[in-house]
Amino acid sequence: MKRLITIGALLFAPSTAFAAPQEQLFAANLLVIIILGISLAVVLGRVLKSRGWPSGLEFLALGYLVGPVLNLVHEDQLELRHVAEVVEVGAAGASFLGVILSILCAALGLIVAFSLDFRWFRDWELEASAEAVPILISVPVVLSGVLWWVYTMDFLSVEVLALLVGAAAVLVAVDLRPAHIFLTHFNVWGENRLFGLRLGTTLQAAAIIAAGVAFAILQNHHAGKPGLQAVVLLGIQALIAAGVGLVARSVSPLRARPAWTLSVSICAALFIGTFAPAMSASALLMGMVAGLVWVQFDRDLSTIHRDIEPVLHASIFVIAGLVWSSNPEPWVFAVVLGWLLIRWVVFRFYQNVFRRKKRPVYGLLWPAGVLGIAIVLELRLAYPPYEAEWSTGLLLAIVVSELISRRLFRYAMIDQGTFQRGGT
Repeated sequence: MKRLITIGALLFAPSTAFAAPQEQLFAANLLVIIILGISLAVVLGRVLKSRGWPSGLEFLALGYLVGPVLNLVHEDQLELRHVAEVVEVGAAGASFLGVILSILCAALGLIVAFSLDFRWFRDWELEASAEAVPILISVPVVLSGVLWWVYTMDFLSVEVLALLVGAAAVLVAVDLRPAHIFLTHFNVWGENRLFGLRLGTTLQAAAIIAAGVAFAILQNHHAGKPGLQAVVLLGIQALIAAGVGLVARSVSPLRARPAWTLSVSICAALFIGTFAPAMSASALLMGMVAGLVWVQFDRDLSTIHRDIEPVLHASIFVIAGLVWSSNPEPWVFAVVLGWLLIRWVVFRFYQNVFRRKKRPVYGLLWPAGVLGIAIVLELRLAYPPYEAEWSTGLLLAIVVSELISRRLFRYAMIDQGTFQRGGT
């Protein structure tokens, strides 16, 4: 914890030494909240880890609970549209502050993940491929520029971009693993068994990029940012996100538990992202691309289903959560917290009482919880209306995909003789 406080102080000390009183107050509030968020994430992480929670999705959901609450408490100081008035730096200064917050969003995500076990710092090692780095960095930048150029040429309206977000999110929600396993069973791919899986990963990665870029364009449209500035900001976000994704994937502990560690990082990033939702939304989604690609490419078919499923669900959860993370209401916290409590109680009950039996009820809690949130979003989320429509469709698609893929994937793995208990 001392190391975290020291890092936070070093980040803000140079900017507050010669600042005006109002800026010092703003920076002090921000520093306190960041330290509080990191401390809370570390404590929750250790408590939940000791309780035996099955995956990192709970960390992700708790990030939605913690961040918006603090955002509501310090609304006037933390929302970018009020920064110019509070700090008196003007629109340019507010945009620059947004970039800084995006950098902190990425950096603190890694800090929180590593803080759960300090010996991870000693295991830091990079194994990023020199060929993959320019690809993962250039694709989001180029796609951001192309989408923004098409938008400024009046080829795409805001409504069409919203539909693009929904379509891309649904593509991410589609579970491609059962189809790939069946095709592999019939030797469609030949000797290269991972070709189809990598193809599906590429499609899902492209969908995540498109959803993030389109969502950022929508946010920039509502904020009234000029085209050139938006392109520059999107490019910076893409560089940061791709770089962080590569570094995170190259850390040795991720090879053992990639889904859990990535989820913790995203939880922290979302906490910081509540300060500037428009700046961090696409960065978070693009950052998932590197993690998805690297995790899948490094796993063979017999173990990938256990490692990649939480990561895919985490990316889906990020996209669905963006609908309400920037506009939180108390009822949302109650719904998610209740869902997590139900999952935890049922999981512990089945683990202790029926340790040797399968847990069909627990397996259905995820799609049931998603369906419940979809219904609540449809009933209560009214602005903007198109976000409620596509998010509900996305969540329903997740439910259908979840229910179907669990059965097909289980049968396919049993048929191949590689099924392991707890894989789905």
